[in-house]
Amino acid sequence: MRQINKRVPIVTLLLTFVSVAFFLIETAKYGNTGMPFVLFSESFDSVLVANGEWWRMVTSLFTHFGGGHLAAELLPFLAIGCVVENTLGRTAFLADFLICGLAGNLSALLYSLVHPLDDILSGGTVAITGVVLTYLVAAAGTPNGSWAKLLTVLGAEALMLFFCNGAGMDAQAMLGGILAGVILGFAFRIKRAAALS
Repeated sequence: MRQINKRVPIVTLLLTFVSVAFFLIETAKYGNTGMPFVLFSESFDSVLVANGEWWRMVTSLFTHFGGGHLAAELLPFLAIGCVVENTLGRTAFLADFLICGLAGNLSALLYSLVHPLDDILSGGTVAITGVVLTYLVAAAGTPNGSWAKLLTVLGAEALMLFFCNGAGMDAQAMLGGILAGVILGFAFRIKRAAALS
């Protein structure tokens, strides 16, 4: 793992800024920060995506269902993102966030093709979860992390998927983000091992 050098977490701050900007724009456009307004916004809707609105695969990563949802995601993300960005590096961190989020949305889209649902998603949670797992997998067994932490988080995610999300599109999106995060974490481990050999 890279040593944490306490650089300014530019990517974390940029992603946070974009999320807040999306929220303010949506609120100004629709005058409502509750669930109904996201049906007309940039959130992930499998029906609209299937009908050609592909930009929602990306914009949904920055869409939130009200101020409480925005704060509940961004406050932990600021704390976690600073550590992960300074450990993985800015470019890798940004790529990790986007890949995990897109993997989650793609998983949800594929699920909706088999089990049609007129459902909506906010992909930010999926992306953040993937980023955390990338870091934990990459850091496991180093001074920055442990296998116990990784297994604890994976266990918590499994329980959440089983008890909270059931078998719906939310669960499929989260599963896609988790798998992407774990795969990217092992990719970082392989890269680190190759650099040390």
